[in-house]
Amino acid sequence: TCHAIDREGDPAAGGDLSRIGREHDANWLREWITDPGTINPDTEMPAFGDSLSETEMDAIVSYLARRR
Repeated sequence: TCHAIDREGDPAAGGDLSRIGREHDANWLREWITDPGTINPDTEMPAFGDSLSETEMDAIVSYLARRR
């Protein structure tokens, strides 16, 4: 509910992820999703490293990295 993809969702809340794979590679995405504060201490995005399984994290990172 915090992001938009392909015109669904609210890009004003957390940004549009439709083409995020053009901007960032899988390693960056994994770090950002795991603990965004390590990349941007001022971010409002919560860390998901402790709440996602490795399988879930792999699926999300793979999906977003392919968004070009």
